[in-house]
Amino acid sequence: MEQRKRIVVFGATGRTGEHVLTQSLEEGYDVIAYVRNPTKLSLQHARLTIMQGDIFNEEQVHHAIEGSDAVLCALGVPMGSKLPVCSVGTQNIIQAMKRNGVNRLIVITGLGVKRTRGDINWFERAFLTLFLCLDQAAADDKEIQEDLIEESQLDWTILRPPWLTHGKKTSRYRVGMGESVHPTLISRISRRDLAECMVQQITDRTFIRQAPYVMY
Repeated sequence: MEQRKRIVVFGATGRTGEHVLTQSLEEGYDVIAYVRNPTKLSLQHARLTIMQGDIFNEEQVHHAIEGSDAVLCALGVPMGSKLPVCSVGTQNIIQAMKRNGVNRLIVITGLGVKRTRGDINWFERAFLTLFLCLDQAAADDKEIQEDLIEESQLDWTILRPPWLTHGKKTSRYRVGMGESVHPTLISRISRRDLAECMVQQITDRTFIRQAPYVMY
């Protein structure tokens, strides 16, 4: 019998992360949820292990990733936070993955990060730039995060959703880059569908070392 794969989820208590946990368990994975505050996670399951730790502590992150097959990162911070959670956290994740010989990394960032601004028209770009200025620290943190991932030499995939909703899971969305999947400011995807797409990337190698959009 094939041994079940073990994955680690960072950002598991977030609004998208909770769906990543649920759908990972539904797919039969053994799941480690690495969280700062376990009281924020009410989900219980025989294949779910909740590990308390600090994303800024590289040794704790290393311990969480030890023995895993893939890492899913849905890190984020509340608007206005100055903490470099995404960049420093991702750096610690990458270092821990290399130490443990784990190669598969799937990360959620978003529209407006780095070169994605070139994929929308000038009006949308101006609006998005103004919006990002309201939380420039978080935007800069995401930029650094993507640079770290792209330079990591891991088998990474960055998923770039547009605006996120709390809608139901439809399993009807597009994943890709270029003209076939072109974002606008009205592009949407539900957190549940984004989570499904993220979990699928564990075994789907279509977008290795690529950063596709995910949207309806």
